[in-house]
Amino acid sequence: MRSSLEKTLTKEGWLPEPEVPVKPAFNRRVLTSAAEAREARRRAEAKAQEDEARRAAARAELLSEQGPRTVIQDQQQISATDWIKWSIISILGVAAVIPALVYVGRALQTTEVLTKEGLSGAVMTCKRGVTEAADDSTPWTWLVGGSRFRCTEWDTIEARKQRAADLTEEQYRARERAKRRSAGADTDLE
Repeated sequence: MRSSLEKTLTKEGWLPEPEVPVKPAFNRRVLTSAAEAREARRRAEAKAQEDEARRAAARAELLSEQGPRTVIQDQQQISATDWIKWSIISILGVAAVIPALVYVGRALQTTEVLTKEGLSGAVMTCKRGVTEAADDSTPWTWLVGGSRFRCTEWDTIEARKQRAADLTEEQYRARERAKRRSAGADTDLE
C-alpha cells in the first residue's frame, strides 16, 4: 500500500508509476543452470534497490522544498468534522459509563447493608431491600445526590430460628430416607 506522499510524488512526476509485477502462467524460458537463476535473482534485487533509492531521493527533495514539518502543522490537518465526531463519541461514552458506575455502587451498597443485617443479632433484621437515589427529582441528583437503602422484607429472630429448625429436620429426614433405601437395596442383594 502506498502512502499519500508517494501518491503525490507520482502524480507530480517525481516518481515513476509503480510497476505491477505480473507473474506469467508459465516460464517462457527455462533456466538451464543454477548460476543463471542466481544471476537473474541478483539483477532483480539490484533493480529493486535502484528503484527504492530513486524514490528515497525524490522524497528527500520534496521534503527539503517544503521545509520541516512541525507538530502544529500535523495537528492543523485534523479537520473540524473529526473534532466534532470524536467529541460526540467521547460525550456518549461518558454518558454511558457514569450511570453504570452509579448502578454498580448501589448494588455494592445493597450487598453490604444486607450482609451487616444478616450478621447482626437484632430482633428484626432486613431480609431484602433496595438502594435508591436519595433525591431523584432530577437526573443530576440521581447521579450524584447520594443513595439510601430501603428495606422491602423484614425477618424476626423467631422466624430465622424456625427456618433453621425446619432445615435441620428436613436434612435429618433425607438422611434417614437414604439409609432406608440403601438398607433395602442391601437386603435385595442377599
